[in-house]
Amino acid sequence: MAAAPHTPPGPGQAAAIAAAKTQAIHQTTTLLNPVFVALMQSLVVAIQHGLMTMLIFCALVIVAALLLKDVKLATTFRDEPATAPQAPNVSVPVASEAASSARA
Repeated sequence: MAAAPHTPPGPGQAAAIAAAKTQAIHQTTTLLNPVFVALMQSLVVAIQHGLMTMLIFCALVIVAALLLKDVKLATTFRDEPATAPQAPNVSVPVASEAASSARA
């Protein structure tokens, strides 16, 4: 419909509008196809690089897991009495003592 104001009125107006519409669709398709092809190729490359990075990382993790040595955390278990933790014995100066020591 955007082509209608630019075509002269007359018996061939509908045919001119249809031709302009067809030409616009063809030009748009011709213009956008290389953009879509480039986007598709860049997506393929990005996915390939991501998968290759994950493959290398997984291989390194497997090699590291094979090279790790098993270390026993404890050889024997002993029962410890369940006691509450005690707070450290710290003396806190009273405000009057702190003020007198600051003046001296």
